[in-house]
Amino acid sequence: GLVDTYDLLQALSRVYQVPYMDVTGYFFDTQLLHQFPIDFLLSNAIIPYESDGDMLLMVAADPSDPELLAKIGKHVSCDIIFNVGVYT
Repeated sequence: GLVDTYDLLQALSRVYQVPYMDVTGYFFDTQLLHQFPIDFLLSNAIIPYESDGDMLLMVAADPSDPELLAKIGKHVSCDIIFNVGVYT
């Protein structure tokens, strides 16, 4: 409650040099969600947002994690694009 979510997302976007995504109230594609074990998504603080052919947009709390692409690559074989997001 100390910082507005919008302000936090803007700051994180500048820090990580990726766009931000506010997923509040968004209904996620269950087919995308089922490509990953739920514990994998939770432990890595990521969520698949949308897929467009060979590209998958992932919202991540820490898109700078150097191991994250390799971890995701164990579940899907497409190009990954990150946005930063927070969940509350």
